[in-house]
Amino acid sequence: MFDTPYIFSRLNDQSDAGAALAGLLADARAAGDNSDAFIFSFGDMLTKETSTQRTYLLAHDGRLVVGMVILVIDPAVTLPGVAQLKGIITRSAYRRKGLATQLLGMAGKLAAENDKRILTLETATGDHPAHFFKKTGFAINSNVPAFSSMADGRIIDTVIYWKRVDSA
Repeated sequence: MFDTPYIFSRLNDQSDAGAALAGLLADARAAGDNSDAFIFSFGDMLTKETSTQRTYLLAHDGRLVVGMVILVIDPAVTLPGVAQLKGIITRSAYRRKGLATQLLGMAGKLAAENDKRILTLETATGDHPAHFFKKTGFAINSNVPAFSSMADGRIIDTVIYWKRVDSA
């Protein structure tokens, strides 16, 4: 673990979160984390204009943003009782230290506070975080062939995960 405790904050504005997310993506690329699905998913978060209300939960180490989770709890676009996890990312030096698990716990708590009891996420089939999602209590809902497309137009298979979140 790092000596510096994490400082957590919440943003609801995409433009405020953009610089932090760009820094996290640059770190991921520098660390060789070049999974097309991974980079596209987050790159899309930076460039795509959306009317969907996203909530950005950030973790800071006192100097840098070291992790982020993106959550949609907007009742206009989610099913009743369901929140969507749109992405989770940590700086490479902070991985395997419990930070992503903490961010995921905070996302679940926020979802529950907004009367959401199910948290869902979609990722490319075979994407490397599958073990993490299973370890943190997500179950596979379905494997959907040819469900999503990449920035270059390739059609990819997708895994949809779900997890029940606590109301406490």
